[in-house]
Amino acid sequence: FAEANIFNDPHAAARVLSGAWKTRLIGLDVTKQIEAGIADFLEIKTSAPKIGDFLSKIADFYIEFYRKEAKIDGCFLHDPATVIAITNPAFFKYRRIKLGVVLKGEMIGKTFLEEDGVGLAVDVAVKVASQDVVSEFKTVLSKSDQVRYDRISAV
Repeated sequence: FAEANIFNDPHAAARVLSGAWKTRLIGLDVTKQIEAGIADFLEIKTSAPKIGDFLSKIADFYIEFYRKEAKIDGCFLHDPATVIAITNPAFFKYRRIKLGVVLKGEMIGKTFLEEDGVGLAVDVAVKVASQDVVSEFKTVLSKSDQVRYDRISAV
């Protein structure tokens, strides 16, 4: 009923979603539209052999999981999508709604639309330019070896 971050601390999630600050939520319904395939990771590895090789190796486990569970030959970019939503907000469309979080029982961590409107409204992603997110992921990581070299050289 819940994605991992909210499931692991639903009380913290409820506080975040009811805070007096601007909150954006990128849910699994959106991030499951953003898939990076084996070819994408090989492209990164070619452009950034050191970091790309490491990323490719750690992604193998993740990709194998998705191959078995979701029958796809790649993986969803859940966490990278949230960072890219900050750096490239135009890739996402949002709907402002009031959300609550189930705090106990079998459905603990599940988010739900608050019908009574008790909570504060949050921006929930409802649409994503998936290919733009994957492209940005590859572009940034393809430069990672050079960025690392530049940082080491500056010291």
